[in-house]
Amino acid sequence: MNKDMIWQLVRAALNASGAASTVYFYMTEAQLEALVSALFAIASIAWGFYVRYNTKAVPTPTVNRLDLPTVSSATGAREAPPSQQP
Repeated sequence: MNKDMIWQLVRAALNASGAASTVYFYMTEAQLEALVSALFAIASIAWGFYVRYNTKAVPTPTVNRLDLPTVSSATGAREAPPSQQP
């Protein structure tokens, strides 16, 4: 199983649960949309906590050192310190 297959299974499960909730629990479309919106909000909050879990800030003295190379957040490439640039 690759990543795409897993996401397809997740999507199919969400579709099935949405259909079941409207049929078996007699939810209206508006109630289902509110439920899905709430689930997305909860999932985004949980993802934010997961991403930031056990992440430590770089100490200020280290950030201010000009002799250390920096890493571009966009490309991941290492940039030479200003003292070593031509």
